Amino acid sequence: MSNTSSAYQTSSALGGFVSFLGWSVIILSCTAPIFMIQKAGQVGLIAIPISIAISLFGLLLVVAGQSLHAQLATANYSKQILDIMKVDS
Repeated sequence: MSNTSSAYQTSSALGGFVSFLGWSVIILSCTAPIFMIQKAGQVGLIAIPISIAISLFGLLLVVAGQSLHAQLATANYSKQILDIMKVDS
């Protein structure tokens, strides 16, 4: 992130936050059924399919954050290439 221009720093931070949020959702949805099964026994087994669905949502958040970061890196490198071409010509 050190070579990200100032125009993209906020967007890059937003992408990082979305990825962090996605990983948090995944971790919480994977650990919650363990506690629910210990507390409720057989009734807690219904939490497993629900946690899988929530984990998939968290994975989508991670993908969205990472793709935003990749798009910003591409835009930044394209800008750097354009600057180099302007200097050379």
